[in-house]
Amino acid sequence: MYGLTLVLMLIVVGGVIAFVGDRIGMKVGRRRLSIFGLRPRHTSMIITVITGIVVSTTSLVVMSIVSKDVRTALFNMHEIQAALATTRQELASAVARLSTQQQELAAKEQRVGELQAQIEALTGEIDKLSAAAKIKAKEYEMLTARNETLAAELEQVKKERVKAESELAEVQSELEKMQKQYQEMKTQLDDTKASYAEAQEKLEEANKRIVALQNTEKDLKQTISRLDAEKQKLEDESRALETRIRDLTQGANVLYSYLQGMSQYLEGLQLSDITYRADEIILATVIEGSRPIDEIRRDVAAFLQKADTLALARRAKIEGSENEAIIFFTDNLENTAERIARAKGPVVVRLVSATNAFVGQPVYAYLQFFENKLIFKQGQVVAEREIDGSLGPDRVQDELMNLLMAANDEATRRGMVTDIEGRVGQAPLSEFNAAKAEILELGRKVRVLAVAAQDTWNTKPPLKVAFQVVR
Repeated sequence: MYGLTLVLMLIVVGGVIAFVGDRIGMKVGRRRLSIFGLRPRHTSMIITVITGIVVSTTSLVVMSIVSKDVRTALFNMHEIQAALATTRQELASAVARLSTQQQELAAKEQRVGELQAQIEALTGEIDKLSAAAKIKAKEYEMLTARNETLAAELEQVKKERVKAESELAEVQSELEKMQKQYQEMKTQLDDTKASYAEAQEKLEEANKRIVALQNTEKDLKQTISRLDAEKQKLEDESRALETRIRDLTQGANVLYSYLQGMSQYLEGLQLSDITYRADEIILATVIEGSRPIDEIRRDVAAFLQKADTLALARRAKIEGSENEAIIFFTDNLENTAERIARAKGPVVVRLVSATNAFVGQPVYAYLQFFENKLIFKQGQVVAEREIDGSLGPDRVQDELMNLLMAANDEATRRGMVTDIEGRVGQAPLSEFNAAKAEILELGRKVRVLAVAAQDTWNTKPPLKVAFQVVR
């Protein structure tokens, strides 16, 4: 509406100006006026031209005054064209970006499709894993039930062990009674020859009881064999079962020793000088496992031969044999060889005296087995002792030696291989003297620690010990 009004106004103004110009031209023509000395006709033409100029100028001025768009078109055309070109470029750029974004959108839609496929695949995997988890849960329940069964069996084994120990105690009580009777018989034999017949009758009665004890020994051996088989199934209780075998073997060996020596005792044989104490390590060594059983049997045989040599050097002997002095059970030997063959890596094997052994008598012994393991970490406390520095240098030195012996006993208890003298550890003399000097300097009770100087394995002696004085 605004544009139509402007056009009508321009038509009216143009018409008025043209009419005025025509009237002026007519008057100029009638009066034959002249401008600048021109002819009237030429003057009329000039007035007509001037009238047209006035019409155009007036139109432009009116439109410029009335319309801002006209002013912009007349005076800012170049800026508009430049802005239009920039806008076109931005439009082209926007179109390019739109195309790129559409491509990216298509790629992302494709990626979404792939991810959805992966999600579906993972969902399937999750379902499979859930099914597998259910299976594992059932297996766990079965293992739990099996564990409870094994625990019940272990409890039964413990009860049988208590029963066997009770039987062994009864046998030992019988042996003590027989020893007392033997002492009485010996006294009567020394007092008078006339009582020999009576002593002979008592001896026959004792022999009958010995036969009964031999039957008990057979029963105990059968119990040992049965418990040894169960020990293979319950490896976690192997050390406890070995202790039981050792105890039962000790009792059986005592019985055997009593049977073999009864006649000699009646003849007045007196034993003195102990060659090995009960539970004393006769010899220890390291044997490599995971090998053929025949090779391991040869190594164990060589080990036992060396032990026999040591026992013979201590004047132990078996009657009628010049090269052997140690008696042990064959099943214990075979069981140890089989365990070494199954072991991975080196193991510690010990030969331990089952009873107190005397000069001129055999040594009853059994084998112990320890797998390769780290028994002390560097800096770990092996043993400790409270030492009073005010007691003087000799007493402090004795206490430090006792501490070393305690460390030696602890390492031995954990399965450390020992030397011929039964030692496993060592401490530098400088370390020993420094600890002694520090304790004496403090002059009061202090806590002294014997710690491992390095990581120590039971198959790699020695145990190197360092002292720490806790102020």
